[in-house]
Parts: sequence; C-alpha cells; structure tokens
Amino acid sequence: MPTKKPDHYEPSKLVTAPGRVLTAGLALSVVLHAGVGAWAWDKALTDRVAFDEPQEPARIKRATQDYLGVSLTEQGFDEPIAGPTAQEMSQMLLDAPPPALGGDPLELELELRPVEETFEGMSGGLEIDLPAFELDGDVLSSLENRPDELDYNQGDLPGDGGGSGRSGRGTGSAGLAGDALGNAGSAPRRTGGGSLVERPALDGPSGGPEPMADTQPGLEALPIDFVDLALSDTTEIVVPENLDNDFAYRVTTYTPTDRRGRAIEDGYFRVDITAQRSLRKLATSPKDVIFIIDTSSSVPADWVAEVTRGVRESLVTLNEGDRFNIVLFNDRVSLLSEDGVLDATPEHFAMARTFLAEAESVGYTDVNAAMRQLLVRDVDPNRVYDLVLISDGQSTRGVTSTRDLINLITRDNDMVASIYCVGVAPQQNRELLNFLAYRNRGFSVYADRREDAARVVGDLMSRLRYPIIQNVTLDVAGLDGNTVYPIDLPNIHQGETFSVYGRFADADEFTMQITGNSGGRGVSFTFTRDLDLAPVGDDAIATRWAFWKLHALYSRIIQEGEQPALLDEVQRLRERYGLRTLY
Repeated sequence: MPTKKPDHYEPSKLVTAPGRVLTAGLALSVVLHAGVGAWAWDKALTDRVAFDEPQEPARIKRATQDYLGVSLTEQGFDEPIAGPTAQEMSQMLLDAPPPALGGDPLELELELRPVEETFEGMSGGLEIDLPAFELDGDVLSSLENRPDELDYNQGDLPGDGGGSGRSGRGTGSAGLAGDALGNAGSAPRRTGGGSLVERPALDGPSGGPEPMADTQPGLEALPIDFVDLALSDTTEIVVPENLDNDFAYRVTTYTPTDRRGRAIEDGYFRVDITAQRSLRKLATSPKDVIFIIDTSSSVPADWVAEVTRGVRESLVTLNEGDRFNIVLFNDRVSLLSEDGVLDATPEHFAMARTFLAEAESVGYTDVNAAMRQLLVRDVDPNRVYDLVLISDGQSTRGVTSTRDLINLITRDNDMVASIYCVGVAPQQNRELLNFLAYRNRGFSVYADRREDAARVVGDLMSRLRYPIIQNVTLDVAGLDGNTVYPIDLPNIHQGETFSVYGRFADADEFTMQITGNSGGRGVSFTFTRDLDLAPVGDDAIATRWAFWKLHALYSRIIQEGEQPALLDEVQRLRERYGLRTLY
C-alpha cells in the first residue's frame, strides 16, 4: 500500500544542519565585534584622534639650528626642537631604500596642538601658520645684540649657481630666489648681465648687508609678490632692424710675394660696402652743415669765386629739416648767422647768396680760429653734424703746426662732428686736410684746377645729402679684430661707399656686422665672405691699411702722450709703407 505524502515538503536534518551552523557563526561574530568595540571605546586615547573632539593639525618638527647658526636653546627656549637638519633629512631620503608598495615611505614624528591656534577666524580659504614658534621681545633683542654670531657669507640664502646668498647674481632660478628672499624691500639697481628685471640692491649704506626690519633670515619668510618683482622695472629689448640685403659688399685681397710667387707676410684685404640706392626703408637723418671757407690771400680770388659758387649751388641739396651756416675766415672770422644755424628755407638761401658775394681773397690764414668756435657738444643725438672745410690747409696765423692743429681740433671735437675737407688753390697742405678729415670720421676731396672747384664742392654735398646711419660700429669674427681699420667709422649715406681694411694669416671665411642708429632706432647688417674666393688687388690695399693704422696710432698718442713704443711703431709704418707722418 503506497505511503501517503505529507501536505508540504520538509528537508532532511542533514540538509538543514549547515544553515544552522552559519546562523550561529554570524551571531557569535556580532557578539565578539561588539565586545572589541566596547573595549576600544573605553581605552584612553593615546595614539589616535577622536572624531567627536576638535582635530589638531600635525606639525613636522624643525631643525635645531636656524640660518643664523644660533641654536633655539641659546635663543631662550626651554627645550630645543628635536629633529634632523635639512642636510641630514636630504641624505636620509637619498640613502633610504625604495618603500614597499602600500607602506608609509616617510615616518614623521608628529605632535598636536589646539585647532584654535590655526583655524580660528578662518574664512574663505586655507591659511597655513608656517612659523613653529614665536619670538618674544627679549629673544629678538638678544639676537639684535649679537652681530658677531651672524654669518651672511655661508651661502644659506640661495644665490646663483654656487654663489653665496650675499651675491645672489646669475641666471638660475635659485639666484632669483636668493635675491628676492634676502633683499626684499631694498632699492632696485641695474646689473650688467642683460637681465630684464632690475635686481634688488644687496648692500646697505655701510657696505654690508641691509638689515631686515622686525625679522631675521631663516626665522620668518618675508612675503613676496613675484608679479610685482617681475614687473617692477624692466628694460626694453631693442632688436636692430636687419639690413643684410640692402647693402652691396665687395672684398679684394692682396698678399706680398717673392719672385717665385710665395707669400712673404700676412695678406691684406679691403671690403667696400655700399648702401643701395634702392634702400628706402630708412629715413634720412636731419643734418646741420657748416661751410667753412678759406678766403685768405693764399687762395687766389678766382678760386674764391669758384668755391663760393659751388657752395651757393649746393644749398639746394639741403633737405627739409636741415640747417646750415656759412663761415668766411682768414685771420678773422665772419659768420652768416651769429645766432647759430639757420633753417634750410628760400629766405635763408637768399641771405646766404648775398653773404657769399662779399667774399674776397685777403689776409692770413688761421684755421684754428675758424674751427674752434664751431666744435660744439650740445648737438641733438638724432641729428648729423657736418663741418665742411674748404681751404688750402696753409695755416699762417695762430696755431701753424700741422700736427698741433690736427691734435687740437680732434681733441676738441671728440667725434661729435664729422669733418670733411676740400683742398683748393694751387698749393695745398694735403697732409693737414687728409689727417684732419680721417681723424674725425670724414674724408677729403681735392680740386686740382680752379675750374673744378665748384664741381668738387657740389659732388661732396651730393654724397652727404642722405645720411641714413650714424654712430656706426663694426664687429668681426674669423679675423683678428685688432688689425681691422678704421676704428671710428663714418656716418653711412645713401648710395655712398665706405671701405674697411684688415689683415689675415689664412684665407678663410670671415663675418662682419655693422650696427648703428637710424632715426633713433637700432639697425644692423651682417655678411660673410671667403677670402680665398675674393679677387686679387694691388699693393695700394696694403698702403691704405697702413694709413688707417697710422691714424689709430695718432689717436692713442693724443690720449696716452708721445710714448716711445707708439712713436717707434709710427716710424716703422713710415719706413715700411713710405708714408708721410706727423711724428
């Protein structure tokens, strides 16, 4: 007879036993955890922070020695603040092995303090109380009275790339920090290293470091506004306009050889540089032109008539904005305008024509009397100042020595005016005219015949009509710069060629850069040439090089006096190159 099934399913005891065991285990776990929690809650707080009490921020203990080299114990604290120095901490980090994954890489000794000291009254952002202690008035007083303990030369304040904190100069960021932290609040001064920002002054009135008010280095960092520091005073960078393609360059070489064609000494070269007539990007500089005309009896009347005609016709070459004056001299000096230069206007040109018509050949020649009152020094730096001396160079009154005249005028001029000389009359002292012009950033031209005088004057003024670069300097690479002449380059005029001479031992590449000012802004042009590829010239290149070196020696003699070594070198140039010299 079949067994009757129950109304619902009942699992066997073997099946229900694991469930009972799991339930009992969970209950036991709850009891044990509750017990542990109760024990931990009653335990005295020694190594953790309770979340229902005010939290206290942790501070890392600082080194016992501060930047002044005075221990905190010596400063009046009851207990020194223990801990490694900055150097020891750095070495510990370097020597320590890499931390295990998940471990604490740096064990820090922490201490607690009431939160009110740091966060009281905080609103709107985190403020960190960096100082770990405060000094009372007695401690500050004791520090101020111990100057012998202070050492500002130990490099504690960071300088630049190994310099001490006192210097604080250089290009690295550490140096900037050294300057800022060690010298905040001092008066700025300029440095000569091309810095864009003026650095703070490092020395006080007594020559030592300027003391800081109410603080000492290493105890409290001064507030620094780096934006103000960067913008406090800047130097404008003026990049010269590049004119490399606006000039033409021609290089010619000459090397003395023996009969077999072998070089017997170093070579010579000449570089001819011409401002292209198509150059229009540079404005013409305004100029003041003073015509100084010799009307002494050594210049015949027909020559005087031709000279004055040349000057009269040249007035039309003056540009708008130019100014001029005319001086007639023999043993006396007569000026068109006693009150200074005149504007280049038709009315003043008419005055000049009347004045020139009165010129006559009479009296003696006093070149120095005519020149000295025209050598002014208060010339606008943006204007060109040209003196055009038209004379035979035969001084018969006043200073008559050629050498003394040249030295006196050159010294008084001091490179302010460019002096151009026009040699006229049957007998000319070209030695005086040449040296006077070339020693003063000019050049000389000559009229060999009376009928050429007016044309020569007109040609000169045409060359000088458009000055475009002044205060010209030259730099050279690949050659010995001490053998390149002239040292004082003339103003550069539109379409005019000027030459530079030098020497070389090896016919290699060289580079020249010419810089100057045009309309108050810097300009430059650079070119590179190969001496080995240059055409060959004649020995006139060597003679002209010696001529320019001679003028450089004369300039040194004016500055240094007639030193035996300089006079010996002048004599060697005279003998070697067949030059006429003044000494």
